[in-house]
Amino acid sequence: MRGSLGIFSLLDLLQLLGSNQSKGCLSIHHPTDREGRVFFDVGRVVFAQFGTLEDAAAVRAMLLDERGNFEFIPGRMPQKKTINVSLDNFLFEVIRELDENTKVTVEKKILPPNELDAPRILDNARISSLTLSADEFSVIELIDGERSVSAIAQAAKQPLDLVQTVLIRFSSLGLVDVKKRSPRIARLVIGLSRELTDMRVCVDEVILRSWDRQHGRPVSKIRMRDTAGQEFVFEAFGTPNLGAYLLFSSNAIMRYDLHAGAQVLVKPEA
Repeated sequence: MRGSLGIFSLLDLLQLLGSNQSKGCLSIHHPTDREGRVFFDVGRVVFAQFGTLEDAAAVRAMLLDERGNFEFIPGRMPQKKTINVSLDNFLFEVIRELDENTKVTVEKKILPPNELDAPRILDNARISSLTLSADEFSVIELIDGERSVSAIAQAAKQPLDLVQTVLIRFSSLGLVDVKKRSPRIARLVIGLSRELTDMRVCVDEVILRSWDRQHGRPVSKIRMRDTAGQEFVFEAFGTPNLGAYLLFSSNAIMRYDLHAGAQVLVKPEA
């Protein structure tokens, strides 16, 4: 097997060789005249070298500068074996250190998931074999295929950007997939706010930001349809951690004959 990096992802190559239970050497001829070598023994990386760097540091350096031609040489073994963990654990540690030390994500094709997207686990067995940090575990235990990225961050009491970074780590190894959600129309529940006194409505800021991105400009008004099919337009503003509620003042609820607890359809007003 041979080819060029850039066309082939190094991370994908390493996982392919692992899944094929390969034994031999992945040799990379880099344009800087440095030689990269990653040795496999029955699908597990046992030694890696890139210039003067070895093992995880060598693979991280190659991932940061994915250039050159590669060739897999079956049967070739290193003079020493210094890596004694599974391929998934080795690659996950490489990706984690890359994120933490350089603030660069390995898989540039994987964009950070949006707040409303819902991640789902693709391979529980592989995830259960990983050695996870406390932050990573707090994220993975909350993934159920329905809970949004924002909801996971709130439940885990973690910053949103940390949760997004952790999800990219799992996604880059094919362990987690993210289901894209379009919030063009949201089903919300009417609620009463004692703090509101005018005719404006309050929406979760995550929903409002997502509408902002879709329209390419700030959304300041929403259109609401009630269960009777009537439509109303209101000025809107965002607040954190509101979830699926649409808050009104008591004056607005009485004026428009609304009912707290009723479900309504809401979309941004063009």
